[in-house]
Amino acid sequence: MNKKPQYLQAHVEQLSVDQTTGKLLGEICFLIETARNQIARAANSGVVSLYWNIGDRIGREILGDQRAEYGKKIVYALSIQLTMEYGRGFSDKALFQMMRFV
Repeated sequence: MNKKPQYLQAHVEQLSVDQTTGKLLGEICFLIETARNQIARAANSGVVSLYWNIGDRIGREILGDQRAEYGKKIVYALSIQLTMEYGRGFSDKALFQMMRFV
């Protein structure tokens, strides 16, 4: 993330950064990067938990751990409703992958 927008590039080159400012900048950059990494880990953990719980709920409670033809219809109907409500990422294929994840 070291790429600077073009409008800032000319201004950055004109600045003279002394040792104190350089140290402060480094510490602030470290804080930003640390926070970004923590946020990414939390988001990834949340998504993994969500997909596991969806797969578990479908597999256990709706299909009763059976892979009958009616189960495919239920998953397909769920995928349509979830996609309409939440957008991409809930196709029938994705839901079956969530079930395999469990």
